[in-house]
Amino acid sequence: ITSAVSSMFNEGTQLYNSRQLAEQIEKLGASISASSSADFTIVSASSLSLDTREIFRLMAEMVLFPTF
Repeated sequence: ITSAVSSMFNEGTQLYNSRQLAEQIEKLGASISASSSADFTIVSASSLSLDTREIFRLMAEMVLFPTF
């Protein structure tokens, strides 16, 4: 189940559908990924340091307000 959940983080949020979310991340030249095991889930991002605030905002949106 955790693997299925982590694979769905990029499927959309309350503010962005899947395409819009991908566009926001691409606009920053960043990437966000999620993986999990039986004991934990990891959400990670790669971006320029000047985009830290925005990438953390998008990560929080994906984790706290998913549409699945």
